[in-house]
Amino acid sequence: NPLPVPTPSPTTAIAATATTEAIPTALDAPAATDTAPVPTPSLLEVEAQILGYVKHPLEHVLEWLDHIMLWLETALGRLWRWLQARLPQL
Repeated sequence: NPLPVPTPSPTTAIAATATTEAIPTALDAPAATDTAPVPTPSLLEVEAQILGYVKHPLEHVLEWLDHIMLWLETALGRLWRWLQARLPQL
C-alpha cells in the first residue's frame, strides 16, 4: 500500500515538479531467513514553490457584491438624511 500524498491547504497553491528515481523497497532487499521483511515506505520527492493565496472565483463575486452593498447602504443613508432635513414633519 502506498502512503497517501498530503494535499496542500485550500488557501495555498503550490507549483510542484516530481522527480522519478528508483527508490529501494522491502521487495528489493534480500529476505531474512528468520524474520519477516520490514516494508519501507515509497517516497515522492518534489520541488515546490509557494505561490500564495489564490481566491476562488466565487470569492471575487462575493467581494464585488460586498462593495455594491456598501455603496447602496451609504447612498440610501445620505438620501434618508437629506429627506429628513428637507421634508416637513408630519
